[in-house]
Formats: sequence, structure tokens, C-alpha cells
Amino acid sequence: MNVVIPNGYALSPADKNALLDEQPIPTPKGTESRFMEPRQISAGILFFVSITLTLGTVFAAMRIYVKAIIVKSFSIPDYLTIVAYGLLIGLSYVYYRFELEIGFFTHEWDITLRELGVYLYLFFISVSLYTLILPTLKVAILLDWMTLFVPRGRRPAFYWLCQAVLWANIIFYLTLFVLAQLICMPIKLFWDPFTKGHCAPNGRVAEITSAAINLVSDVVIFVLPQTTIWNLHTTHGKRLGIAAIFAIGLIAVVASICRVISVVSYYHSQDTIDGAAPFLLWTLAEIVAIFLVLCVPSCPRAIKNSKILLFAIESLRSLRERVRRRSPGDTLARDDEPGRPRPYYKMSRNDIPLGDLSFQGKSLANSTIDV
Repeated sequence: MNVVIPNGYALSPADKNALLDEQPIPTPKGTESRFMEPRQISAGILFFVSITLTLGTVFAAMRIYVKAIIVKSFSIPDYLTIVAYGLLIGLSYVYYRFELEIGFFTHEWDITLRELGVYLYLFFISVSLYTLILPTLKVAILLDWMTLFVPRGRRPAFYWLCQAVLWANIIFYLTLFVLAQLICMPIKLFWDPFTKGHCAPNGRVAEITSAAINLVSDVVIFVLPQTTIWNLHTTHGKRLGIAAIFAIGLIAVVASICRVISVVSYYHSQDTIDGAAPFLLWTLAEIVAIFLVLCVPSCPRAIKNSKILLFAIESLRSLRERVRRRSPGDTLARDDEPGRPRPYYKMSRNDIPLGDLSFQGKSLANSTIDV
């Protein structure tokens, strides 16, 4: 993805500045160039990033609330949740900068070489964060499952399968992270074409390979607990409910499949920025889906024990009932409707019975004054 200028490090500062204000690649024939036009910011992209960050925040908060306030017992998966959430905030910040400074679906020939350097720097940071977030989340999930589904003092096949998948993910993503840091030597050459050094070829092939392995990892983690859940000694309804909660992992699998497809499309694209946009967005969707897999099992307990949430739910339920019972054209209850019991009010003061408001023929206004 990086742009290399032969002997660029030997250019004078004036020549470097002149090149930085030029297009990285020429505009293709038959394509309208917007090189000098103001860039438009996509509200849809900003909304998508905000929604994913909000989902991650809400569900991570629910899990931490349950473990810290209700259960009052923190374990390794809970600390990993906090670490992963911090990395998600960092990745969301990078995505905001992507859109605000460059634009996800901007064409490479519509920006300057200086702006491409900013984009490549952000791209490198996003890839590095991705290779840290996913293993953090997946290790936390597998540790959770070993705690939930493996009886104390026993080591069934499920336990060893979780251990194997856990360590395979750690080794794979750690290797991926190291390779990402070594793609260019020095690494600054990845985004600065005027740095002396060299970069590894076929970087996009490595991205396709890593995306495919990541998909296999997501599928294995999705399938792994299903057989154990259906063998639990509980009612069919409860097993179905538990399976539905853990089946949220299917969302992560779908996002991972879309990510592989978009990476393959990016491999054949000549437009670096526009071609990379779909797989970057699917990356964020996959991460948030895995966040849900980790945190959703804590949500029922968080809602059940949260007075604020219960109050909000009961208020919405009461409002819904009142709206449902009241027909669209209905107004206040009428006392003269047949069959409707008439309410009455006991109005007395010092055992003085109520009399006629006319007060022996006086007008109401005068009677009020007399009283």
C-alpha cells in the first residue's frame, strides 16, 4: 500500500514540499478529478463509528457493572474486557480521523501525497490496534467459557479444545502484530516516502491470508460451545435461550466473511483508499460483534439488578399499556355512557351537607361572595 519514491530521502526540502502537494497517482482517463475541490464529510460514516462505539461502551459497562458491583469478583476476562474497550476507543478515534481528514471513500488521485501519508499512518495504527483487540477479546471469551462450562476439578475434551484455540489465537495474532511492525524497515517508510529503507512485497497477500485465518478462528469459537450447551442438564427452553445468547457470534462470523470478500476486492483494486474502505468498516463491525459475544451473557443480570434500568423498563411498559388501552378517538371518560359505573366523590366539611348551588335563588357569583 505504501508509496516509495526512489532516492526520495536525497531530495532537498523544497523538492520534497513540492512533491507532497502533488497527486500520488494520475487521474484515470475518463474520470472526473476532484483534486482541488473541498472534501465532503460523510455523516453516515461518522454515525456508523458512533453507533459501534456506543454499543461497545454499553455492553462493556454492563459486564463490568455485574462483575464489580453485583458479583464483586473480578477475573482475568474482566480485566481483558477493560483493555479491549480502551483499544476500541483508540480504534474509533483513528476511524474518526480517517473520515474527517481524508474520507473513507475518497479516491487516491483526489488527494495530495501529503494527505496520503496521513492516511497510511492512520492505516498502520488501525491494523496494529486490530491485531491487539481481537486476541484480547477472544482470549477473554474462551476463558469465560472454560469457567462456565467446565466443572471444577475436571478436564473434559471441551476444556482442551478451548485451550488449543486460545493459544492458537495468541500465537497467530502476536505473529501478525510483529509482522505488521516489520513490513517496512524502518517502519516510518510505510507512510513517509522520503525515508531511506525498504518494504516487504506482497503486503496485500498477507492481508488476505490473515483475514481467512481470522474467519476460521471466528467460526471455531462460534461452534465450540454449541454442543456443550445442548448437552446441559436443564430444560429445553433454557438451553434454547442460552444457545440464542451465544449465537450472537454468528454476527461476528458474517462480518468476518464480508471482511474476507472486501479484502480480496481490495487486492485487485488500484485505488488504495477507496478499495480499503469496505474492509476497514467490516473490521470495526466484526470487533463490536465479538464485544457482544463477550458481554451479552452479563446483560440479563445487569438489567435485573439495575434499579435505573428496571424503572425505565417499567415506565415504558406502563406507558405502552396506557396507549394500547386507549383508543385513538377516546377522550376523558363520560359519566353518561350506558353501562359505565359513575364515580362519586364524598364532599363534606364539618358534616354540612351539600346543597343547591343557587342558594335559594341567588346567583352563583353572589352566593360565592356570601360564603
